[in-house]
Amino acid sequence: MSAAPDTAWLDLAECRGAPADLFFPERGDNDGVAEAKAICATCPVVSECLDDAIESRELFGIRGGKSGRERRLIARKRGTRCPFCGDVFHSEVLRLKCEKSECERAAY
Repeated sequence: MSAAPDTAWLDLAECRGAPADLFFPERGDNDGVAEAKAICATCPVVSECLDDAIESRELFGIRGGKSGRERRLIARKRGTRCPFCGDVFHSEVLRLKCEKSECERAAY
């Protein structure tokens, strides 16, 4: 059994207690995006938040000071880790399955 992820950093998040919808601005709401990113800019755990959002493939909202689109670009550059075998692969899209034939969850 794997250990539970360390989420102690959440207690230090600048957004703690803020309304969740603040971090999910409507499409085209540049002021809303800027407001959410301004909170992230002062957060002491912004990098932990960004890593968590990328690892969990959070597609929407502002997390770690980045939009979903920005996080997808970062994830592509970093490479995606297969949640089943742990291998890192690079892709134009965030795949949910590994392409290694040895991986038990490989996409054939």
